[in-house]
Amino acid sequence: MHGQGFVYLSNTNQTANSSDWTTGEIGIPFTTGANAPGYLLDSVTVLFASTDIPVLMIAAVSDYSTFTYFQTFAEVGAAGYYTFMPNSPISLAAATPYTMLLFPADPLANFPNWNYITSPAVTSIDNWSAGLIDGAQNPLFSISATPIAPVPEPAVAPLAFLGVLVFFVSRRFHNRTPPNMAR
Repeated sequence: MHGQGFVYLSNTNQTANSSDWTTGEIGIPFTTGANAPGYLLDSVTVLFASTDIPVLMIAAVSDYSTFTYFQTFAEVGAAGYYTFMPNSPISLAAATPYTMLLFPADPLANFPNWNYITSPAVTSIDNWSAGLIDGAQNPLFSISATPIAPVPEPAVAPLAFLGVLVFFVSRRFHNRTPPNMAR
């Protein structure tokens, strides 16, 4: 884990409508917030229902042009919340749409059961949003990230002092007469 993050999106405070929805993959569309330097993905947590045979899952995030796989072969079996975390930091750009994807490592394996709701209501901070559809089978999930701190601007006073110092040193060096030219 790379940082102390915040839960930017979550609907885990809602009650699941059912726990028998089975699918090949879980897709959670979302858009990041307004932090100009962006964010580092900490984790995604999803509520799974009990699965008869444990399933190895893969987690990835997509910006709709590329996939970044961040956890492979996480076993999902018993009912409960499962958290998928990247092994190395994954940058998310500000105000950018993404899709969080969770799917079985073996496409021929039994698909996991997951709990779902039909409400698109999601708690969010910093202008993050989820593109969930009202009435659809939306997973119970949360996404955590760490905001990237802006690079501080150099202070004006030290830069001004450095400029004056360089001016006087270069001036003194420039006005000096070389020793073999003096008479």
